[in-house]
Amino acid sequence: MEAKILSNDEKKQMFLNAVKEIEADIEILKDIAIKNNPEIKEEVNRLVKTILSNVKVLKSFRDFE
Repeated sequence: MEAKILSNDEKKQMFLNAVKEIEADIEILKDIAIKNNPEIKEEVNRLVKTILSNVKVLKSFRDFE
C-alpha cells in the first residue's frame, strides 16, 4: 500500500482541525469537571486558560513550509 504524501495545505488543514477539536474537548471537560465538583471551578478555569493559551501558540506555528 502506497502512503499519500500530504501537501502543505492539507497538513495545515489537518493541524487546524485538530486544534479545533482540542479546544472543543477542553471546554467539554471543563463543563464536566465544574458540574461534578463546583469547588474546583477556579482551578479548572485556570488550567483551561493555560491550555487554550498554549493552543494559541501552536496555532501561530501552523506554517509548515
